[in-house]
Amino acid sequence: MAGSVIRNYTIEVDKINKKSIFSIYPYPVEILTPNGWESIQEEFEELQEKNLDENYTFTPEEEQLYQEYKQLADSFYEHKIASTIILDTADPTGIDIVGRDRVQHVLDAETREQIPFGREFAYVHGASKLSGTIILPYDDYSDVYVVSDADEDGIAELTYVKTKEETGGVRPYFEKVEGQTYIYVDHFSGGGGTQADPYIVSTEQDLDDVRKKPGAWYMQDRDIVMGSFQSGTGFTPIGDGNYVFTGVYDGNGYSIKSLYMNQDRNYVGLFGYARAAAIRNLRLINPNITNKKTYTGTLIGYGDYYVNIYNCNVISGVVEGQMGYVGGLVGYLYQNSSNSTISYSYNYKCNVRSAGNMAGGLIGNVNYYNGSFSMAYCYSTGKVEDITIARERSSIGGFIGNTNIASSIKYCYWDIEASGIPTSAAGVGKSTLELKTASTFENWDFANYWYMSQDYNGGYPEHRQFIRYHSGTGTKEDPFLILTEFDLSQMRWFRDGFYFKFEDDIKMTQFQTNSGFYPIGFNLTGKEAYFRGYVDGGGRCVANLFIYRPNDQFVSLFGYMMGGWIKNLDIIDCNLTGSHYTSALAGQLSKATISNCHVDTFSYCKVTSKGNYGAGLVGQVATDGIVEDCSVNTTVVGVSYTGVFAGYLTGNGIIRRCCASGKGESTGDYLGGFLGYSNGSSILEDCWTDAELTGVTVGGFGGNTATLTIRRCLALGKAFASSAWNGFIYAGSGAFSDNYFDKELYKTASGIGGSGLTTREMKYRGTYSNPAWNFDDIWMMDPKYNDGYPALRKLLPLDLPLLGFRNEFGKYYTDNAGERLRYLEFGTLIASQTSSPKPVWLQNNADFPVNQLKAWVDSTTVDKGMEIDLSMSDTPFLPAQELAFNGTLARGSAEKFYVRIKSDIAVKTGGTFDLRAKASPI
Repeated sequence: MAGSVIRNYTIEVDKINKKSIFSIYPYPVEILTPNGWESIQEEFEELQEKNLDENYTFTPEEEQLYQEYKQLADSFYEHKIASTIILDTADPTGIDIVGRDRVQHVLDAETREQIPFGREFAYVHGASKLSGTIILPYDDYSDVYVVSDADEDGIAELTYVKTKEETGGVRPYFEKVEGQTYIYVDHFSGGGGTQADPYIVSTEQDLDDVRKKPGAWYMQDRDIVMGSFQSGTGFTPIGDGNYVFTGVYDGNGYSIKSLYMNQDRNYVGLFGYARAAAIRNLRLINPNITNKKTYTGTLIGYGDYYVNIYNCNVISGVVEGQMGYVGGLVGYLYQNSSNSTISYSYNYKCNVRSAGNMAGGLIGNVNYYNGSFSMAYCYSTGKVEDITIARERSSIGGFIGNTNIASSIKYCYWDIEASGIPTSAAGVGKSTLELKTASTFENWDFANYWYMSQDYNGGYPEHRQFIRYHSGTGTKEDPFLILTEFDLSQMRWFRDGFYFKFEDDIKMTQFQTNSGFYPIGFNLTGKEAYFRGYVDGGGRCVANLFIYRPNDQFVSLFGYMMGGWIKNLDIIDCNLTGSHYTSALAGQLSKATISNCHVDTFSYCKVTSKGNYGAGLVGQVATDGIVEDCSVNTTVVGVSYTGVFAGYLTGNGIIRRCCASGKGESTGDYLGGFLGYSNGSSILEDCWTDAELTGVTVGGFGGNTATLTIRRCLALGKAFASSAWNGFIYAGSGAFSDNYFDKELYKTASGIGGSGLTTREMKYRGTYSNPAWNFDDIWMMDPKYNDGYPALRKLLPLDLPLLGFRNEFGKYYTDNAGERLRYLEFGTLIASQTSSPKPVWLQNNADFPVNQLKAWVDSTTVDKGMEIDLSMSDTPFLPAQELAFNGTLARGSAEKFYVRIKSDIAVKTGGTFDLRAKASPI
């Protein structure tokens, strides 16, 4: 079909939103020529109008064209096509749309379903792996259905589509809006089945359809409750001895609840038979699995060759097999000539019952033949039973029933008391109390992988992948809310496609020793080695971030960022040490955007790179990476190609409307006040730096560039070099225009890519007369900003209140005009609860000292049922409605006090309140 030379549709490609819009007509509108597809629609619609005009006579040429068009229209008229189709791709190559009469298996499917007449039908060929929207021109349909041949066996399946309300918004569904019907369809619930674009599994039907493409990549995007498949034999295992699962299934931290199987076959589990497969980040809750034959587990019945299981667990339920090889997670694992790994997995209270030999709390049997096998950081608390009358079955283990490679199973445990089994073929047996004590678990990572609290698993370890946020669902409409350091740490487990919103400033108090905080975009077993999320900082800050990983690249808060965006987030007083591409916010940025983010110094802020490309904000901006409206004020120390703002700009990356202050130091070549190194077709525009630089070879703005476009950028700092320095770019080439540096500050007129001007010329508005300089929206000049040099409008310093309430790191709650900048956030409180005290600083920003300083709560702004208390100290907290500070408060000094909230038992909603302050000048 893709070889058609006539089209009854046009295609409009929306590259920004990655969509292809097919507008469909009953008659031909495009024809394939040696020069590609050409439109015939406008020409022949004009001929149609002329033909209907009784006062117009065709010329001989027009008559011939009209007759040719009529023949074409008669031959290719498809009265069944009348709709618009929008597919989620920017590459429509290979996609064709035809009427149902040209697709035999569509007609066959309708015949089998006894569909006598289908009013409109457009068959899309070559897009079975794409999601999309079909728009039908009417809204009076009694039934809506789609026909597809997803398994490509030549037999199409007809599926009736329910309304959006009936499916809860889970595709496929339809809705009727303003006289039209919109059908939202996906293959599975979206995706293309590849590693980069896995099939999305949202429903029971999606899960059941996994068997149709057993070698594909899958990702679950919500919890699935198995309401169907609850009778008879229940859910059919995915894979058997003839048709095995060889793909990758990523549960993404979600669960499958109430999986029911009542089978009489070999190979029973969610995945009956898996080979060369990976299953990760998946939880089974309350499974009920029974099997009269062999190889039975909740997750996998039988796995062989290259099978990897990461971050999986089963909670409660029962798994029972009558003929042996029964495990809480896996029945039988056969390792031959390849590598298999099981890690960070557990069985919590799932009962394992067996009438045959070889049963274990986690695995029934591990049989090693060749290759490499490793198993670590797993545990089981499930009861394990020999259900024969004689109780004489062999190899019944609390953790593993039988194995010939116990030496490769390390740091694994089972509960002797809860399992009722004192022995195991591998693992270490412990008491219940011991398994609820973190020190029991040798070499377990409780900072990044595990967490222990009575709130989870009754006090046994819980994998952090399965600890949900208290607020939010991670969608665009309902993002996860970040309120604590723990919430920030959890972002690393929800790194792909989730949305986040900071609701409070985060002061880092943990992770202040050894290697410090583990970057969010760094590798975790079973997760992508990058961050691809959507983060709205809400104007909040992360303060006291400490990381010491001198041998690692891309050390930063978000180590690797490959997609998504970060906006409105500040990093205050960080202390980071790493190797190449070390920076404060993102080590590497690709196919992602950073906007309105800032790295600032309140007390001490430093980024140290033991390698190249160290920077203040981002280490590397690569393909489709964009950084805009951001700033840094920090010290950056590196080796070579060090930039105070960015280390390396490459590919088609873009940096615009940004500035850099602070200091830059390097022991190698090419230190730049803004950028260390660049190549590719990158763009850097409307930026400035006033950083003070000390290095070997130094450029006021950039260290070394190649094929970079730099325009409308300024260098306003100072440079000291042991070898040589230039005022703008030290070395390299590129497309440069309208760039300037202050030759008096840098004490040189030499600079590649920029012109050296005097300080007076740099502060003269006429210097920037080229219309390319936008002083209406981007730049401004005012003596009170940037010392009179051009300043970026979006990066102007805050107009400080004369008496201002701020946090510990200099972030104010209002500006001088009283406009709110942030809340003093107390999170969610329970009625009748008293919050912990929160510190606030009242600072004097006037040009003179003050006395008789007072702070109080404006009682008229406090909601009924709430009480706001102030205190000079937190221990003890001495509640008051007004505080009077003794003595004189010098210019730039601050007084610290504490605020807490109390509520009565009847209060149902939260609210806001105002703090006020006043003082007398001296």
